[in-house]
Amino acid sequence: MFRIKPLAVFLAAGAVLAAAACVRLGEMREKTESIPLGAIKAADVRLKMGAGEIRIRGGAEDLLTGRFRTNVPRWEAAVEHHSSGDVERVTIEQRRQPGIALGSARNEWDLALTGKIPLDLDLSFGAGRADIDLRGVAARRLTLHMGAGEVDLDLSGDRAASLDGTLNGGVGSGSVILPSEIGVRVRVDGGLGSVDAPGFGKDGRVYTNAAYGKTATAVELSVHAGIGSINLRLAGGKTAAF
Repeated sequence: MFRIKPLAVFLAAGAVLAAAACVRLGEMREKTESIPLGAIKAADVRLKMGAGEIRIRGGAEDLLTGRFRTNVPRWEAAVEHHSSGDVERVTIEQRRQPGIALGSARNEWDLALTGKIPLDLDLSFGAGRADIDLRGVAARRLTLHMGAGEVDLDLSGDRAASLDGTLNGGVGSGSVILPSEIGVRVRVDGGLGSVDAPGFGKDGRVYTNAAYGKTATAVELSVHAGIGSINLRLAGGKTAAF
């Protein structure tokens, strides 16, 4: 009688699963999206990218404009939005999980946000790179989830209202530029390694700049670090790395 060895079954099953997880490349495809401001007074924007490169900045005349480019059909971005009273709720999500890319896979999002109304931002990135410049964006709440990629985040500049942010770090790396002209308070929890924060006062795991408690607005940041690294820099050249 012919018998199938358990190891053979395991290897065959693994090969099937790997093949199913692979993604195929196609022609580079591009689409643009624009969400008008209308009469809304605030917006809740949620982004979720599994793999790729994303750039976010201010300066949009509309609520949001975006350009999306990919050569992996299953990675195309899905954009949904609806109004709830005078609040617009926006969700942009990669349609399928990354899988295993064959060849030179590309997935690029380029987004511009308005600075005319308050925004709550929930941004989640897996593998890849994110360049987020929120100068001129009236973000009042920010939640950022970093996976195995690299993130550059700029929170400097004047703010008409305070910003409450949470950064959840994975195994990737990130850098954050913080304002020096308004108060900044950063609390660091978890993670491996030490905290080096020149230019900041220190009280346990809490770091504050010289302006903290002296300005009408402030940036309050809570960092939950994994085994990656995050570098903090005060606008003007001072650095704080942990």
